Amino acid sequence: MDKRIAVPAGLAILVALAVVGMMTIFGYTATSTAEASISDISQDLQGKVDLAKLEQPFSSPLVAATADVTGTANNIWNGPSIQQTPEDPGAGARYTFKFRTDDTLANGVDDIVILWDSEFGVPLTIDRSHFSISADTVTNGGSADESVAPVNVTVELVGTENDEPQITITVGDMDTSDGTGGNGIATSAEVTLVIRQSAGITNPTEEGKDHVKLHTSQDTTAIKTTDEDMLAADAQGGMYTPAIIDFNSLGEGRGGEVTAVAKGFEGGTGVTFWLDIDADGVRDATEIDLCTVQAASSDIATCSFDINNPPFEPGIEAATGGECDGTFASNALTAGTVTICNYINAIDGDVTPRSSTIRNQADLDRQIMELKPSVSASPNEGNPGDTLTIQLKDYVAGALTAITIGGVNITTNADGDAITTETVPASGELSFTIKIPDGIPTGTLKMEVAGASTEDLKITVGSADLTATPSTVVPNQRVSIIGSGFSDGGAVTINSPGTATATDGSVVTIGGETIHFSKINDGASISIDDGGSFSASIDLPVTSSTTDGGTRELKIKDSAGRVGKINLVFADPSITISPEEGQVSSNVTVTGKNFAAKNNDGNSISITVSYDAGTAGGTNTATATPNSSGEWSVTVQVPSDAPIPSTNTVKASYGLFTANTASTSASIDAITTVTHKVPKASISVDKLSGAPGTTVSVSAAGFKRFTPVTTL
Repeated sequence: MDKRIAVPAGLAILVALAVVGMMTIFGYTATSTAEASISDISQDLQGKVDLAKLEQPFSSPLVAATADVTGTANNIWNGPSIQQTPEDPGAGARYTFKFRTDDTLANGVDDIVILWDSEFGVPLTIDRSHFSISADTVTNGGSADESVAPVNVTVELVGTENDEPQITITVGDMDTSDGTGGNGIATSAEVTLVIRQSAGITNPTEEGKDHVKLHTSQDTTAIKTTDEDMLAADAQGGMYTPAIIDFNSLGEGRGGEVTAVAKGFEGGTGVTFWLDIDADGVRDATEIDLCTVQAASSDIATCSFDINNPPFEPGIEAATGGECDGTFASNALTAGTVTICNYINAIDGDVTPRSSTIRNQADLDRQIMELKPSVSASPNEGNPGDTLTIQLKDYVAGALTAITIGGVNITTNADGDAITTETVPASGELSFTIKIPDGIPTGTLKMEVAGASTEDLKITVGSADLTATPSTVVPNQRVSIIGSGFSDGGAVTINSPGTATATDGSVVTIGGETIHFSKINDGASISIDDGGSFSASIDLPVTSSTTDGGTRELKIKDSAGRVGKINLVFADPSITISPEEGQVSSNVTVTGKNFAAKNNDGNSISITVSYDAGTAGGTNTATATPNSSGEWSVTVQVPSDAPIPSTNTVKASYGLFTANTASTSASIDAITTVTHKVPKASISVDKLSGAPGTTVSVSAAGFKRFTPVTTL
């Protein structure tokens, strides 16, 4: 793990040159920014390379790959490269190798050999289907860049302690499309070797750098001395495994329990989780320990803790923002750039204790615990004018900027002070009261409380109360209304005409249609007492909104904007006829129910009843006047010219009025119909048989009256 040795004197000269310029060793290019890589080169070359030979161009099977490799900064190299995905300790990963060889690799003969540090988990048997090799140039004129499986894959344990897995991969036919079976990897080809995650190779479980060495069976004798030579790939310094902390949740509210799992820490030692305020990896005296547990042999430690305030602070950033955006240099967090982030860290009990890895903003963000703000209302329902207590917890400190309910802005608190005077202190807790304003929609609405933090909740807003007698009604009927919960104070009115051109702003509607002021309380203003109550009468209009059966909403808004609602049920109008069948010129009785009623002022609606026998039979009519319940009855004669037999229409109709007028005709009628049948005519005789000369009496029914019989 991250071993270092001294640089030989001769090589030190080259290292010094690398600081001011650039050098190439085995085709690997190291720049002045590659301090760790140069150190690793020196480690591998000590005692193995004739330094005098470095003065001449060197032929190597591994030279710098031209393709860019993505990954975290610790796992990117400019030379032959290795990428692991994911990097998490102990995780099964996908490994991608890129290199260029100066030697031909024959298919079915030559091998690519990878030596892994013992910290990697490598199965002793891996099927070749989990590997793929591609090259941008292949031998024998084959097509390039085909991804093929190797011919064979073997795994063996090697090294001094016989614990380092070595994978030998035999190159396959690099162009299967030509059918020759003889295409290998050409000289100077750029090669990509992928070991899929399904191969089952796992990352080391402990944080640190672990070597991965790659060579081929065509390495030159000058370079290859033993299987453990790293060659140019050793200059990469191995693959780095970070120490990380995972959470079951990053956004918990107060009182929530969070489980933290530390991976990559020293197994068998105590691991302490703490609130690392400045994210420097040091347990300062002012920072709070959350829990201490022992790491398992798998180098994993798990603990659970509750989110409380303190020690956690509201939000993840102050109102000005930026505290959680760290500044990084050379894969390290710059000290002092993080201050208030609820950053959770862990440290183990190793000889050189390790804390979690912070290489970039993604690493930092992974361990930031957000103490989510919350807002509540007590009660969480009410009517306009009611007072609600608003409780804020874990808000970021600062003044409130706005409160809305159902999109309506609440500008003041219950004491009349501007909402912007309410300020959340450093504790993140604030309590204050507001009143539900008039004119706000009813139902379940979203309340949003905005400041340095913004949260919302649902509240239920009701309306002022109305009671109607009766509640099942017909058009033109007078209804008694009792209201409560309306605006108090005595100055608020309903239906006050004000000036000749303006009213008090109140409105009364039924089914969405405005009721004319003359039909409200006999045209007089409705006064609301100091308790917000009133009583009045309303003559329901005879309009298109009231003459069909069904439920209609009666809504009353007072001059201060407070609204009360109640549903009235309009009964379905109907007519019946008796008898259901009758001969021409006979009388029938037509009865109606739930028509426009005669109201208490004697104002009534005239009903026209028509028996329509069609163009040949004519029409007979009669007039009826409903009573206070909308009921009426009238007699009408079946037209004498009605066809025999026939089914005819009996219609009851009356005129409608324009909404929000006293008595302006709408020029349309409300019509209700029923059918009546005229049966077939019939004859009968008193004798069914007799001798010639016998007198027979013939009786007829259902014929038109006063009409001569033309033939018998």
